[in-house]
Amino acid sequence: MSLLNWQLHHDVANHHDFILKLKDFCLAQGWTIVRFYQNIQWASIGGGQFGFVAGTEDYLEVTSPGYGSQNLHFRFRMNNTLALPNNEYLEQAALLGNTALNTASGTHPITTGTGQWSNNTFRWTGIPTNPLPQVWFFGNNKFILAVIKCDADYCQFVTFGSLELYDAAQTQGNFNGQTQGGQDPWYNKGSVLPWNVNGENVYYNGARQPSANSQWSFTITTGDTLATGAFASYGRAVIKNDYSEVRTPFKQISYLKDTDTLWFALGTCWVYRINHDGLAIGEKVLYGVDEYLTFPNGRLARKIGIAMRIL
Repeated sequence: MSLLNWQLHHDVANHHDFILKLKDFCLAQGWTIVRFYQNIQWASIGGGQFGFVAGTEDYLEVTSPGYGSQNLHFRFRMNNTLALPNNEYLEQAALLGNTALNTASGTHPITTGTGQWSNNTFRWTGIPTNPLPQVWFFGNNKFILAVIKCDADYCQFVTFGSLELYDAAQTQGNFNGQTQGGQDPWYNKGSVLPWNVNGENVYYNGARQPSANSQWSFTITTGDTLATGAFASYGRAVIKNDYSEVRTPFKQISYLKDTDTLWFALGTCWVYRINHDGLAIGEKVLYGVDEYLTFPNGRLARKIGIAMRIL
């Protein structure tokens, strides 16, 4: 049962301040900050070359060795491609350690990295441009989670790193959290938890694993009425039922189909799934001497969320 380091920030000024605090938190957990630029954009610098020049975007690139000889490597771009009011997009892509930039290409590095295993197609997180009421960070040198409270009843999630692997010598099992929704602004409130999404977010056997080969032990449907999945079992316990009112927290297990076509358990997610019905965003729940902070599945109206153990 791993405890993560955590921070809470109130009244985060804007999306620029958020990515600055994300960078600082990663650095404090032991991640290497490869590049961090604010108020820039990727553009021609002459002579057929491209690079970062003055603009309105932000860029962050981080690495960590993770478990074994894992190469945890992620790039982030804060931009507003669709020019929507009060919304910036944080694009997120996962790579394998080659931090070189392709300066011969006008395509932004978020989509052109060598060794990229998970692109930014489904990893667009809408973030308000006005002050953010609260932002929580949880993590260590293997895993990072940011929970962004956007307004009174909705929060967004940015997460990346590695699964909590059963085999600490494992060299793969990289995780790039996918919340679904594509280029969906935050105020549509359509994103779901990364741990409700099977497939496409785990790297193993040298490739991003599709949903046919990558499943959580259980996921929760958007309506929060049913625990589903190829290995649904104890996940049903987080659904309110006639037998218990206890908010039992569970970790999901990541199952992968190996090259021999047999399923095996690779590790767990770092977060706990919990029945969040009736709780506030960031509310504390006690189990004896253990303390957890709890968050909904995006909207407060959705009843099954997550809990982060803090003590």
